[in-house]
Amino acid sequence: MITCAERQEIVVDFGQYQPGDEVTLYSDDVPIVTFRIRDFAPDTTTIPEHLFDVPEYKVDPELPVKNVVLSGMDEEVMIDGKKFDMQRIDYEMPMGQAQIWDITSTNTMVGGMIHPYHMHGTAFQVISRNGHAPYPNETGLKDTVSINPHEHVRIKVLFNVPGVFMYHCHIIEHEDGGMMAQIKVVDPKHPDVQYHLMDHHTLMKAFAEERGVSMDDLWLGGMESYKKMGMHM
Repeated sequence: MITCAERQEIVVDFGQYQPGDEVTLYSDDVPIVTFRIRDFAPDTTTIPEHLFDVPEYKVDPELPVKNVVLSGMDEEVMIDGKKFDMQRIDYEMPMGQAQIWDITSTNTMVGGMIHPYHMHGTAFQVISRNGHAPYPNETGLKDTVSINPHEHVRIKVLFNVPGVFMYHCHIIEHEDGGMMAQIKVVDPKHPDVQYHLMDHHTLMKAFAEERGVSMDDLWLGGMESYKKMGMHM
């Protein structure tokens, strides 16, 4: 199984079909996509046994394990007990140094649920699930990994570029509801670089002007989540 935003590279062989045929891919009994076969030339390419060498990032022993806690459902979703704030940096990490991150889901509501954890600006390696080897399809570089209820997933993270990046649950209702955080990646050669973080009022004002409505009449996904929790967006 793959979760929201996970990426897979798939080769489909239509060699046994004829122009005019249709092939539908299902998930259980739900049609996902239909392929309509046109005229094509045979392709005898052989897929190699070895596709990619995963880089071996040596973890910096001076960097502690970074713990990330995903919690809640509906309007109660949070990361590390906080909802997203556009003007808050939640964590700083040096560029070019690998660190272990431990991601867990503490959600106990209705039996819990899977959170697809996603990071911007990098591709990480999954190194374990509850202390065991990751799934066979998780041996390469990834930017999204599923976190099952009550599970600890450890990943190896390294950024090659400085800047401010987000990490979040990739269920759209959850990220809109504030299940996001920001990391500042610092270039050791230029540690004093400052980044302008947009504030929510400026963003809302721009959206209102773009749509020709007042700010009081503007609604954005996630606003109700913050209001129900009595939190600032």
